[in-house]
Amino acid sequence: GTLRIGEGRVELPTTLSGCLAGLRSSNADDVEAAVFALPELAERSPDLSGEICCDVAVALLKLDDRIAMDDFAGRRHHGLVALLCADPEHVAPRLSLAVWNTNEALSNRMDALDILAQSAVILSAIPHATPPPPAPSNSNSYSESHLRGHISFASHSSHSRSGGVGGGGGGG
Repeated sequence: GTLRIGEGRVELPTTLSGCLAGLRSSNADDVEAAVFALPELAERSPDLSGEICCDVAVALLKLDDRIAMDDFAGRRHHGLVALLCADPEHVAPRLSLAVWNTNEALSNRMDALDILAQSAVILSAIPHATPPPPAPSNSNSYSESHLRGHISFASHSSHSRSGGVGGGGGGG
């Protein structure tokens, strides 16, 4: 497909490596075509190997709107979410590193955090291939054992905080 930019037409990238080249290009039309094509490519691309998805995600995260593209922020965000959902095993750790990287621009760090959160919501809504574990045969025993674990944990943690059994810690 082509994208009409200004008076000319620009070929849309057909692979993620083509998108990466477009994102790294100094030609504004190539950059815009890559940002435009990326979400759809991430969803259906045959070259979804971890490294290419990570490289595209990092390039897109660091990309500034130097071309004054319509809805740049929205398209960039959509592209990053699509990449993360297409290859969460490789892209999520890379975006997590960006969140904690103090050398990264604060806006990019916040964007990475938002993209991780939105992608987690999307990925958690995908039905899993394996069925959920069967319910316990006696729901009362499950509840009691479940509560016992929480009660013993809660009493243990209150002991360590208050200094002993019945220690209120308030004063009065």
